[in-house]
Amino acid sequence: MGLLTTIDEIPLYSTVQEAIEWADRNGLNGAHVHKWKNEGYSILGYMGGASHAEAVSGGEDNPHPCKDPLWLNLPLGTPSNLQKIDYCNRCAAMPGTSGNPLLGNFPVNIISGFWSHWQGGVNYCSCCYGVIQTEIEPIIPISITGEEDSGGETGDGALPFDAGDTSDGRGGGGGY
Repeated sequence: MGLLTTIDEIPLYSTVQEAIEWADRNGLNGAHVHKWKNEGYSILGYMGGASHAEAVSGGEDNPHPCKDPLWLNLPLGTPSNLQKIDYCNRCAAMPGTSGNPLLGNFPVNIISGFWSHWQGGVNYCSCCYGVIQTEIEPIIPISITGEEDSGGETGDGALPFDAGDTSDGRGGGGGY
């Protein structure tokens, strides 16, 4: 299924593997689970990062690129002027993304409202959700419920997830 939606600008995936791959691309480790309800159904989704707070903040030493003022202040622009739309189109066109810009890896340096490709720069591809129209859209709107809160440090409705766990949380064990 792939991308389900985003919560706090962080993608929520249908498989733990996708969440861990996102975490790796964004300098984080592991994944955690969000359980949310839509039209009476409870659905599990996986988000990169050991906790929701870490995924949103990017961790203590690695602030999340979507919160970077350079990204936040980069104008939308057009498909060819080195601003947000152009950047996200390039993320979506990268090999292995199947048109999903969130899966891209295109490090850039942002200066004076424009980006330039730079291998030592920041990968903002995970921030492209909603910037461009793609075939990859959330399949259902979400609302996070508080009933599944594990009582952990964040109190954000996220459930802890052990990356070695092969259960999808619905019983029966194993496989995705």
